[in-house]
Amino acid sequence: MARWILLILGISSWALGAETGSSYIRFNDANGMFLLSTDNMSYGMILCHYKKGAPFQEGVGLPLNTYWGAKIGAVSDLPGAWETTYHAWGQVRNARQSRWEYPLYVWESRQQNFEPALKFRVPDDPRLFNVGFEKYALVSDTHLAISLLGGGGTYRIVLHYELFPEYDLMHRWTEVFNLSKEPMVLEHFFSAQWSLARGREWRLTHLDGAWGQEYQVTREPLTAGERCFESRSGLSGHHHVPFFALDEGHADERQGEVWFGTLMWSGNWKFLVEKDAYGETKILGGLNDFDFEMEIPAGQSVRSPVFLGGFTKGGFGQMSRTIHRYQQREIFPENMRTREMPVVFNTYSSIRREQVTEENVLKLIPLAAKIGVEAFIIDAGWQKNMGDWVIDPVKFPGGFKKIIDEVHRNGMEFGIWMEFERVDRESEVYQKHPEWLLDEEGYTLLNLARDDVREYLYGMIHRFLSENDIAYFKIDLNRHPGVPFVVGRRSLHEKYTRNFYEIFRRLRADFPNVYFENCAGGSGRLDLEMDRYFSRINRSDNQDTFDILNIHEGFTYLHPSKMGGGGCQISRLYTYILNHRNFPMQFMAYAGMMSWLSVGLPLDQCPEEELAECAEYVKLYKRFRHIVDFGELYRLAAIRENRRYSAFEFVTQDRSEAVLFVFGHGLKYGQAIPNIRLLGLDPDAVYTVERFGDPKIQYEGFGLENTRFPVQRPMTGRALENIGLLTWLHGDLDSRLYYLKRVPPAP
Repeated sequence: MARWILLILGISSWALGAETGSSYIRFNDANGMFLLSTDNMSYGMILCHYKKGAPFQEGVGLPLNTYWGAKIGAVSDLPGAWETTYHAWGQVRNARQSRWEYPLYVWESRQQNFEPALKFRVPDDPRLFNVGFEKYALVSDTHLAISLLGGGGTYRIVLHYELFPEYDLMHRWTEVFNLSKEPMVLEHFFSAQWSLARGREWRLTHLDGAWGQEYQVTREPLTAGERCFESRSGLSGHHHVPFFALDEGHADERQGEVWFGTLMWSGNWKFLVEKDAYGETKILGGLNDFDFEMEIPAGQSVRSPVFLGGFTKGGFGQMSRTIHRYQQREIFPENMRTREMPVVFNTYSSIRREQVTEENVLKLIPLAAKIGVEAFIIDAGWQKNMGDWVIDPVKFPGGFKKIIDEVHRNGMEFGIWMEFERVDRESEVYQKHPEWLLDEEGYTLLNLARDDVREYLYGMIHRFLSENDIAYFKIDLNRHPGVPFVVGRRSLHEKYTRNFYEIFRRLRADFPNVYFENCAGGSGRLDLEMDRYFSRINRSDNQDTFDILNIHEGFTYLHPSKMGGGGCQISRLYTYILNHRNFPMQFMAYAGMMSWLSVGLPLDQCPEEELAECAEYVKLYKRFRHIVDFGELYRLAAIRENRRYSAFEFVTQDRSEAVLFVFGHGLKYGQAIPNIRLLGLDPDAVYTVERFGDPKIQYEGFGLENTRFPVQRPMTGRALENIGLLTWLHGDLDSRLYYLKRVPPAP
């Protein structure tokens, strides 16, 4: 935590104006300017202060943002504080405060028209609001730390900036050190503020939703005032995603400048997006201050979650591809980065509750293997009760040994579901440890903010994974922590989340080859930090395939497609329950192939022809999954925008292969959808195009009996981008899959 302090370069006076630093972070000590640059993005700051009766002073005081956008060349290119915050009415002081890197209550500020990033619960001592620049440190070539000292030396605030140059991304977070001899309590603790260019007309993109409709893309003009997006449930979802993007109204999937950010945190969070009276626009975010407090013992420190931000000129598509590359190379569990994701069968849509027995499970295992499944998962219903997590001895007299042996004999891996945070009244842990409960309801949660609960849960899961040879572990949570009825509730959510991380940090180290699936009533934990521990995400409990096409668009704003799951993508349970739609298996299968394919059909009740059809789709998925798992995603068309069709393309890193998925719904009058224009291909290469999913249509009359669609001709990458493909969709719930392969150059 204090590693950077050892590297601090103290600045006692501002001297010569030479630029110093690293190739990514440059300083000008004469005027207090900082320039942080990645391959294509720059971020500028200046230390400035205002004193009554004196002009702006640059080089002392608090850091202020002067620039964030496309890359610039030198520190000297940055505007000064006065230029950045100029206002025709002379309201420079108020405009300047809007652009503080970390807005604080300070003694000389008379108007608190801005939201502070940090607020102490303190005595009425004016000295505590006296905060100013202390030091800066170059922790590494890509990591800057700026130290502010406050309260007459009673606390230190350290602002961290860590660049990821090849991705044009930056981590920002804040540490607060208690230098006093008494505990200090925070009642407001945000990670960072992002400021954008003054006076522009911004459009805000955010991701909304609810259970069953997560990751809904919403775009709206940003008008004067403050918008709040938050979660108070104890989890990061379902209703909002901790994500923002801003553009000037012209960006789309293919082009345009986009500024974006996401908070890497799985508990309560809050974003404030504001356009103020001075034309300043900023986004402040971090831990939610609702019913919140955090104590810092004397001599200790606390750290905020990471706020990730970035910039691109390549529109929302390039934004997502940038985040995906960063996620897969920097966050995703290291040993999972080059592994293809196995086809999953989950029992949830086939047998449930009292039907989950050894006899019924054994019937399904050989059928799952027959259609090509690689991981067999038992979902809810195997446990005697929640809390103790003992295998029901009536349903499974010999435990899981017979099941696991049969799974392995059929060439599959075995997996299990567990809602490990939940506990019911009948469990032993409920009876013996009432102090561990969040409330007295008969179906409640354990208080994971307690370290003894953390150790109990870690030990229980570790034993279960070890004793049952489990290769796939799906977690779930169908009740939010909400407002807990325990002492210390205001500090509970932050501790709960950090203990959750600690459990899975240790489990990942103990079981590096286990696939961990993140489910919380669907996508209740939908933030990027979860990807550090989990290989698969349940995007939604809603498995209606048409709805999933909408959900998948927003999901891929942050997460790579290969992580996208759902208990049962080829299934008819939720598909019918939610919207009463019956989907062709092809439509379900092609949509499932765009992510991590899973099957949930009642295999023992399916006719042979249906099993054979499902097996063909699984076989086809295995042929192309390396492109989806490791390729680049291009969202070519969204049903959200045109309402009739959607198209998703995946291209390998070397551009030698691509796969295109096209889906149509409610097409009228026999009209064709527009040609789908591809992206990301080698423009000068020739690609063969193989089409899958043509309907078996036999026209009667009109001289069109047994009409077949012509074979797609080879095309250059440039033609595929500019002319596109005619996709032959018809009517309702039709779909096509296209496989493109680059023709090797002639010798």
